[in-house]
Amino acid sequence: MLPLLAAMGSLGFAAGLVIARPVSVLVGFALLGAGLGSVVPMILRAAGAVDDVDTGKAVAAVAGCGWAGYVVGPVVIGEIASTTTLQLALFLIPVLAGTVAVATWMATALRR
Repeated sequence: MLPLLAAMGSLGFAAGLVIARPVSVLVGFALLGAGLGSVVPMILRAAGAVDDVDTGKAVAAVAGCGWAGYVVGPVVIGEIASTTTLQLALFLIPVLAGTVAVATWMATALRR
């Protein structure tokens, strides 16, 4: 279920960028939020359920990686946009969301 939601978010946002109309991009953002909005809590839950790892440390590590993405992501997108176009730079988001879809599909901790 989670990989499908992440893939829906990734493909929806990519389609919005390809169509390149304001309404399509807004719908793409909505699909991205709907797709990844349920993935993040499940990933945090899975991090806390890993055997032989302290729950607090595991959740803190995953949350820290997410926080780093919030800090670094806009800078990277801005730098790509300054050398190319904003539309091309925003394609980094569906690529990374697709990576989340593959990672959640392969994660054994999410199969419990």
